[in-house]
Amino acid sequence: MQLSELIIVINYLDKVLKEKQFNELYTHMITNLNAALTSPTPEVTEEIKKLKQQIYEAHMASEPKNWSYLKIKLFKDFGAKDLIGSEGYNQIEKIFFEHQTDPKGASTAIQGILDRITVLQGRVTQFIEDLGPLATKEEVKEIEEGMSILQLVFDGDSSIKTINDMEKYANKWKTIIMAFSRLSQSPAEEAIIHSIEKGSLILEIIFYSGMIGALAMGTTKVLGVYHEVLKIRKTSLEVKNLKLINKKIAKELEKEANNLINEESNVISQELIKKYKYVSDDKNEVVNGLNNALKEIFNFVENGGKISTFAEGQEGIDDSSKQLSSAFARIDQIESQIEGLKAITDETQTTLKEPNNLEESSEEEKKETNEEDETSKD
Repeated sequence: MQLSELIIVINYLDKVLKEKQFNELYTHMITNLNAALTSPTPEVTEEIKKLKQQIYEAHMASEPKNWSYLKIKLFKDFGAKDLIGSEGYNQIEKIFFEHQTDPKGASTAIQGILDRITVLQGRVTQFIEDLGPLATKEEVKEIEEGMSILQLVFDGDSSIKTINDMEKYANKWKTIIMAFSRLSQSPAEEAIIHSIEKGSLILEIIFYSGMIGALAMGTTKVLGVYHEVLKIRKTSLEVKNLKLINKKIAKELEKEANNLINEESNVISQELIKKYKYVSDDKNEVVNGLNNALKEIFNFVENGGKISTFAEGQEGIDDSSKQLSSAFARIDQIESQIEGLKAITDETQTTLKEPNNLEESSEEEKKETNEEDETSKD
């Protein structure tokens, strides 16, 4: 269903770009900023203020709502995420903050954004022309009542490159689905593969809504643990960048991060058992199955995989799916911060290993190794 989701994103962009008239608003703003430079008047200042409010309203009204991870990814890949919606308006705020007394600088910066919007609008128009009838074709609804779609995006290190990878993930997700099927007491039938897309492989599975709702809830809780893990890793990198003499602090933090999912998976399993009022004789077996499933989901997400759940033909999704989408957004944010810290760490290590610092760096590494050996003996 990647093509159909791409069509939704393209049509959405076509609609908001036309309805919200970003080109006209930005052009008027540039005109008034130039006027403020040559002949500033209270009327021009008021017009700039008014246009800024209109631009804010246009962006907020254009922010995608309750989209699956794949739609957001396509929105970003198409170059729209930092141009349309809340991130688009953030750019305007940044420009006005950086050029408070420089109308010319603000005008030039906004012209750059306007140029990008013009290119984006041209790409959208071209895509719609190239897709022809497909761009307006309604998708055939094949999902029965009471069924939903589980969408798995195998991205990053979770990407599927070989047949062996496919078999490995197929078995893992079969086990995960069966664990949540037992929890929600959904019929233990084989899931139906709805569609498979290449590239960052996207697998869509049709299953009972009860199971998918339970899996969404469990995954959201796992993402809460992963968020804590990332916070610890972020702190570990910040400690490394402080260049402290005691290197053990960062290592202990990483060790704590790695152990967290093992400690929390049983807690989450018990919460899910209580939530779904599971009291059958095989409760312990179900808890063990959930423990393993939650750890597999953690590994999948840690390696770059993404999960979305939604009902076919509905733009809105239920509360558990909304929470799942929000949790992934928080993960993306902290992962970006960690990438920035890693870049600083790599730059520092490169500096330390320059010719003049090789001897000093080597001595530090030997000392660190000896400390680790002493720790392991204890």
